[in-house]
Amino acid sequence: MLEVILLLVGLYILQVIILFTLPLVPIDDLEIRMTILSNASWIGNIIFGLVILWLTRDKGLVAIPVGVLSTVLPVYGPIFYILTALQNKSKND
Repeated sequence: MLEVILLLVGLYILQVIILFTLPLVPIDDLEIRMTILSNASWIGNIIFGLVILWLTRDKGLVAIPVGVLSTVLPVYGPIFYILTALQNKSKND
């Protein structure tokens, strides 16, 4: 359960960091800048989904849907990551 909480807290910290650091990047076009700023949460979700995908890479094809789920619904991604980790531990015991 601690892993789920840490992953979700990390996601929200990542989203806040992206939101505050993107204005520091020099972009001349105001429309592109506003588009990037309005989609900062999706950028954070994509990075978060890739992290979950990387954490579950040894679980085979299950890693792809869990990574996509983490991108679209970030709250459920870490929960399914923990469930797949527990499932593999129970098979090994």
